[in-house]
Amino acid sequence: DVIPPSLVPGLLALNGDLSTLKNPKYLTPSDLALDPEKKFIYVAMRQMKQVAQFDLATNRVVKKFLLPNEPTGVAVSKDGAMLYVTCASDRWPSGMVCEVSIGAGKVTRRIPAGHYARSPVLSRDGNTLYTCNWLGNDLSVIDLPGGVEKTRIKMVREPYAAAITSDGATLVVTNSLPEQKAIDTISLTGKVSLVNTSNNTVRAVIPVFPVGTHSLFGVCVSKDGKYAFVSHLVGRFTLPATTFAQGWIHSNNVAIIDIGAEKLLNDIMIDNSTQGFGNPWGMAQTEDEKYLCVLSAGSHTLTVYDYPKLIDFASKGNDLSHEFTALTSIKDTLKLSLKAPRSIAMVGNKAYIAGYFSDSIQVVTVSSINPDAGKLYSLGESKPLQGEHLGEFYFTDAYQCLQKWQSCFSCHPFGRPDALNWMLASESTRQRNAKSMLYSWWTPPTNWNGRRPHAGGADGSVRMGIYYELGLKPTEEVSVPIDSFLMYMKPVPSPYLVKGKLSEKAVRGKQIYERIGCDVCHPAPLYTDSAFYNAGVPDSLDATVNWNTPSLIEAWRTAPYSHSGRYDKIKEIIELRAHSLGASQLSEKEKDELVEFVNSL
Repeated sequence: DVIPPSLVPGLLALNGDLSTLKNPKYLTPSDLALDPEKKFIYVAMRQMKQVAQFDLATNRVVKKFLLPNEPTGVAVSKDGAMLYVTCASDRWPSGMVCEVSIGAGKVTRRIPAGHYARSPVLSRDGNTLYTCNWLGNDLSVIDLPGGVEKTRIKMVREPYAAAITSDGATLVVTNSLPEQKAIDTISLTGKVSLVNTSNNTVRAVIPVFPVGTHSLFGVCVSKDGKYAFVSHLVGRFTLPATTFAQGWIHSNNVAIIDIGAEKLLNDIMIDNSTQGFGNPWGMAQTEDEKYLCVLSAGSHTLTVYDYPKLIDFASKGNDLSHEFTALTSIKDTLKLSLKAPRSIAMVGNKAYIAGYFSDSIQVVTVSSINPDAGKLYSLGESKPLQGEHLGEFYFTDAYQCLQKWQSCFSCHPFGRPDALNWMLASESTRQRNAKSMLYSWWTPPTNWNGRRPHAGGADGSVRMGIYYELGLKPTEEVSVPIDSFLMYMKPVPSPYLVKGKLSEKAVRGKQIYERIGCDVCHPAPLYTDSAFYNAGVPDSLDATVNWNTPSLIEAWRTAPYSHSGRYDKIKEIIELRAHSLGASQLSEKEKDELVEFVNSL
């Protein structure tokens, strides 16, 4: 047989390995790691499926290492000879660690890890690697000499970032989303886990208050190992979203964890009273221990704190989580030249910063709380943002919000729900659970009550969301790219699949799904008929009876469920008699099989 000449380029483009006019490949620097001798910084460049070696003496890229999948994080061995790169992607989320020989310039081993592995952290002796399996809800413990995963530790929902103490005894892990029912207005928070590295057990799970804490995307540990700093949002979901002033909807904060005492010492607000610094992310302490640096990816800023004074203020017992003035004298904020700065590495008092939607590293000297603007150094070919990638940038950009308090990403991280209920500006008395943006373009109408006829268009959710939830007049320059981003968003394959296919249990669940008529309201391929039904979900705050049928695709990652976020397990929804008469006749085993199938979509 003759292979068509276009087949190989077509397959490469489909796999994201080939740049096309419609979908150019961007550098997308997503993580930075400093080598032990402080000669190089290694830059994980996701879309390029590469790690770049950035020479600190010449401020340029001198070498690149090709990887089999998108790099989500990078760590450097103690002797500086090896890289340990976590790899995973939306197409191929099954995680692995690639051991890269820096001298040979190639991958020497591939070690399986968990679902969407990221944030690799080395033990102090260099023999163990920890990876956050973000969408697998666990932590891999990998024996590097043996090249095998020793164990997995169950973690709080969606472990996203990790850092280790200076003595190597404690691994600090953040979770990106709350795992409670959204109707819990007293204790609904993100959490930080402390893992004992000596026996690979979780010794403490610390709630990060105030209520509504979510999107814990950044963590660093102080040089003395006493404190962990965790960047996060505070969603004030118990208030009607009718104004933006002073963090009324979202504020952008840093939690300070006392590691020894295993408790939250305090929580501080990054924002100023008249301007937010949306979507905080990476953090680092200067080597002289004088300053703490915090990146805000949405507002493209670097905030610097006087570290000793910060700890002094935080230790006095006053709640600083919504306090604008207390820390004004000990911090300052610098507008960066990067788009979406998420990663930072410190070399002495120099901060090396990478922006996810940029193609450069910005080097900023932090010798006071008023850092200089620094310089930009290229990481590779510069390409203008376009299409869905431009739309993703605008989706994460707090400049599209009045006073930069938040972005679309704030309530819909990675286009998915933030696990909170919200009283939106247009319906301020009714709490509704945030919905996933996945396939929203293809399953009109949007909103639980179908208030918006489409995702796009003049009266659609994108433009009305910018107007009501971000407080600005929508423009086509911004709205059309966001339309493209939503239009082409793809689901991540479920961790319940076995080698990409339904397990035997899920196959039996699929048969039950069809037998009892679940496919009437949730037909393939989008698993919704977009119609309105009374599913029997009680709601004392809303007289509405019929609600839009949600898609079941990615239901495994979008808890809590129903328009009110009242249920945190799919089984609870199935057991509602008004939701499914057929399910009420199932045995417990059959219900579990049905849940397995739904979780596999």
